[in-house]
Amino acid sequence: MNPDLLNQNDSSNTAITSKFIRLNGFFVIDSPCIFCTKKIVRVDDCYDLIRFLDDGGIGLRNVQFRDATLQNDVLSIFVHDISTNHEYQYSQSFNNDTACSWLLVEKNYFDEELQGLGF
Repeated sequence: MNPDLLNQNDSSNTAITSKFIRLNGFFVIDSPCIFCTKKIVRVDDCYDLIRFLDDGGIGLRNVQFRDATLQNDVLSIFVHDISTNHEYQYSQSFNNDTACSWLLVEKNYFDEELQGLGF
């Protein structure tokens, strides 16, 4: 699944639920696709974006988080790829058991787990 390359930033009509909250400068997004401390995603912070490719491979992007929307039970995140200087949108069904096609991972999120394993 390829992300949509953005030509504009349209984040109007975003729903707010207890699992998706937009606050000044950050979001709380309670989704299995988000690997961030307390599910807090900060605007303009850098993250790793892991993509599960159609051919079974895994892609990794170093991204800057820009925005998120929740419309019609579809979570969309908007990111800036730091190495290519392109803006992308990734979407995922929000309220069902569909496997994530991408993961947004906070830098150093797994450090404690890796240290416990001796890495």
